[in-house]
Amino acid sequence: MTNWGFFKFHWLTVKWVITVGTILFGTFWLGPWVNGMTSIADLERSGAFDNPTFLHFRNMNAWFGSTQALLLVLTVFISVFKPGASGEKVSNCIMYYMLIIVQ
Repeated sequence: MTNWGFFKFHWLTVKWVITVGTILFGTFWLGPWVNGMTSIADLERSGAFDNPTFLHFRNMNAWFGSTQALLLVLTVFISVFKPGASGEKVSNCIMYYMLIIVQ
């Protein structure tokens, strides 16, 4: 569809979707959670560990921050090994990557 081949190579399409998704998620969810934690910690100091909102933000950052880091490692894997470069459908590539994540 384009001269640059963004949709010609399915592994590249999957890589772009993962990259843009992690950037948007980090901007609109992880960032505000971190900012909320720092605001609560500034006000309550060591008492922040008893604040349910602080604990919620901490748990969300732990789970989703780790997930985002794994997705970025997967993006590096895709960039280096280019799995599915033989012309498979995008849905097959996505299923392949999801199986790697689950295992």
